[in-house]
Amino acid sequence: MTVADLYQRPNRDRIAEKYAAEAAAGAPSPAPAPPEAATAAVPLTRQPQPPEPDPHKQDAGADVLAWFGAHVRVALRIHCWSKLDLSRAVGCNPPDVVKAASGTGCSLGLAGRIAVALGSDLAHMVQPLACPTCAGAPPAGFGCLECGTQTPMAPGCDEP
Repeated sequence: MTVADLYQRPNRDRIAEKYAAEAAAGAPSPAPAPPEAATAAVPLTRQPQPPEPDPHKQDAGADVLAWFGAHVRVALRIHCWSKLDLSRAVGCNPPDVVKAASGTGCSLGLAGRIAVALGSDLAHMVQPLACPTCAGAPPAGFGCLECGTQTPMAPGCDEP
């Protein structure tokens, strides 16, 4: 027996057969509907929908943390670092870097040390990210497939 035999993908026909067999075997049926008189007494009204969040009233701190986390993730990809590498460069615990990279929490002091370790400015890292893939600056001679930004070849490089 293989692993694929043990963990088979659900099949719609097999599920329908299973429930039909259970119903024929006398499986409990759903609760009966209440009499018409009981439902007629309760007027049906449309439930009010929760209001849409106003972007001007949202917690600005949550946006800043999310933007900082996006910058950290892009910089980690650019530097080919893991979060563990960054935590070693900053001199902090790895869970603190994970929180900063996910945008769930970070102290101002740690954010400054992370920005310095990544070679960036903290004021830049708390602004919205131009592109989550390249941050608006793909490597020299390449173009970003998501935002379309292209950079020229570095001087002295041979053209492909």
